Amino acid sequence: MTDPDTADRMYIEPVTPGTVSKTELEYKFATPPPNSQRMFFIKHAMENGMAQETINSLTGIDPWFLYQMKQIVEFEKCISLAGKDIFQETLEKAKRMDLSDRQLAHLTGIAEEKVESLRKKLGIVPVYKLVDTCAAEFKASTPYYYSTYEKECETRVSDRKKVMILGGGPNRIGMALSLIIAVSRPPLP
Repeated sequence: MTDPDTADRMYIEPVTPGTVSKTELEYKFATPPPNSQRMFFIKHAMENGMAQETINSLTGIDPWFLYQMKQIVEFEKCISLAGKDIFQETLEKAKRMDLSDRQLAHLTGIAEEKVESLRKKLGIVPVYKLVDTCAAEFKASTPYYYSTYEKECETRVSDRKKVMILGGGPNRIGMALSLIIAVSRPPLP
């Protein structure tokens, strides 16, 4: 059951640029509990010039992570300025930064289907990289993969039974490794 005293803080409406004051942002950052909408407020704060040091002091989020977010926010501005004249290099970089076709459509004003079609026409498709579960000591017999937008695909074709675990979000390979290992070897029937 939801506590009525905190129910209004459990969900935060998505932020529309120019609709949230600095005071309201400071309140949202300082008021627990943090939630899934918090990143949108941080993005909005960055777009409107709030210093990373201020965001750090209000949220406690490590400056390294805030710097990574700032790079994405600044790159999104470049994409928006390019609009429908987006270059192949920009599109490749956007996909390596994990921007979805839907995000790119929103930023450029191009229909999502056209972004996907252009991306595929330019040969910008996902490949699969192997996670070395044996730290290069010997060839892994149960490797797992992650998708990314790079050039070289490292998949090993075999006739063995496989398990696919789908997931998404801000985590990268190497983060929460114990969780990855825990879910990458489920029992097969």
